[in-house]
Amino acid sequence: MAASDVRAIAHYVASLSPHVDAMAAAAAAARQARGAEAAAPLGFENGRRAFGAACAVCHAESGGVGHFGVRPLMGLNTSVSQNAPDDLLRVLHNGIDHPATAGLGYMPGFGDAFDWLLPENQIGKRHRFSCT
Repeated sequence: MAASDVRAIAHYVASLSPHVDAMAAAAAAARQARGAEAAAPLGFENGRRAFGAACAVCHAESGGVGHFGVRPLMGLNTSVSQNAPDDLLRVLHNGIDHPATAGLGYMPGFGDAFDWLLPENQIGKRHRFSCT
């Protein structure tokens, strides 16, 4: 998945939270992208489309498979609304082996699909995301 798609997903998911200022989120995303390879604009539609393809199967309010009736909504997740994306990126990369409650189930990691998180990648170097 392209870094621009992942940023668009994050931007869209952040917009679902009532505590996130969309302008501040856009400014933070722009600060993070400075110096990195130019990417496609962060649009809500790109984020919505990528979220629908990669995340909605488990994290949408309806449809998809959920997890035995549980649908962890990303708009309510504090890792999405934090100023730094480290926690969210760590979860995307490594998954969740031991959820907060037994009813939530685990989440697989997508580290192999998100090669832009790896330290040798320019974005990973620039932002020093800790993914392990």
